[in-house]
Amino acid sequence: MPVPAFDDDDDAKMSKSEKETLIEQRSELVTMLHSIRRNLLLHNQPVIEENPFAGSNHQSSELFSKKTGKFTDRGRERARCLFATFANPQGTMGYFEFRIYLENVGRSQEFHPHILANQESWCCYMYDLVGIDNRGNLNSNHFILYRETIELKYPLELDLVR
Repeated sequence: MPVPAFDDDDDAKMSKSEKETLIEQRSELVTMLHSIRRNLLLHNQPVIEENPFAGSNHQSSELFSKKTGKFTDRGRERARCLFATFANPQGTMGYFEFRIYLENVGRSQEFHPHILANQESWCCYMYDLVGIDNRGNLNSNHFILYRETIELKYPLELDLVR
């Protein structure tokens, strides 16, 4: 990262040694920030944005972007982790796994009772809402679409802490 030049006003106010000290301190700070960024990346944490005033780079600490109505990269990752927690050994979530998920996150009343009354009703509803695979199950992409659909009412963060 280049060090910005001092303008004429700064030159008049500072001695050469003061400028050199400031440049050295700035260089040390930039080195520390790069080190922090590398550590964050190493531990799969949201990184410091290159230009924080330019807006989100979609890899921020937020899980959901209200602007786009979609999960950020981090949000998709967390939703996949949540999905994996309740998925069956085949890596999908069927009617029974989905009901267990709802119970565990405290939202067993989220759906109208007739939707969860039987597997066929649930499959029809989920097919219309986000799609299902040929066995009537949700895969992780279906689950992410479902989570994005309900995110404003039921934030992912709440599911993750329960």
